[in-house]
Amino acid sequence: ETCDSVGKRNMLQLALVVLLSHLLPVYSQGYHACGATGPVVQDILMYRYHSPGDWILTNTNTGDAIGDTYFLAGYIGNPIAKCDGHISLFSIRVDTRWAPYTQCNDHECLPDYDGVGRAGAPNGTDPGPNWSAQCDEEIYSGIWWSLGANGECVHPNNTVGVDCSWRPMHHIKTISCDCLFKKGFVAAYSANSNPPYTDALKVWYKMFDSDTLCPNLGGPPPEPPGSPSPYHECC
Repeated sequence: ETCDSVGKRNMLQLALVVLLSHLLPVYSQGYHACGATGPVVQDILMYRYHSPGDWILTNTNTGDAIGDTYFLAGYIGNPIAKCDGHISLFSIRVDTRWAPYTQCNDHECLPDYDGVGRAGAPNGTDPGPNWSAQCDEEIYSGIWWSLGANGECVHPNNTVGVDCSWRPMHHIKTISCDCLFKKGFVAAYSANSNPPYTDALKVWYKMFDSDTLCPNLGGPPPEPPGSPSPYHECC
């Protein structure tokens, strides 16, 4: 066998591996580092800070209340950026075999993994995401997720954990960041700015639990049967 024929054979084998990686179920791929023995599907509450009217969840970052507290705290006392967006609470069905967290901007995640990305929010000593906490059960500094397009359940018949890794289930409530800041969140965070932000979280949960303190600004408009999900970036 000549060197040339060996090289061609190796190239064919590599091409076959690449082809199979696209044809096989997404959960056969190696970056699903957590719980690789099988899917564990959960409905998880996730918050997202967004521009008013932007209901698309494709290629976005979300967080738990602690993780988003850290994120929104960056607006406190900021002379340049004002917290003038909305904060929405969603129930998202996910496969918890987490992929690495990816930072998403303008509805683009790079890289875009097929799994839901997960990391710890910054812990106060490091301004970047805590990627090493990807598979940790408890993350005291908060959790950040990335919802990439490659893992989204787009078709109604797609099953989380089989065909895809995440699907929006319910929009629960949307409030304005301005209301949250004016109802004691800034003072509570300023008094105790260390995770898990116990005082600020009391204000956070109170605003989302109350029907009057911070009014519900509504969710995405209902879609006719058979139309694309309002949470999906399409067309």
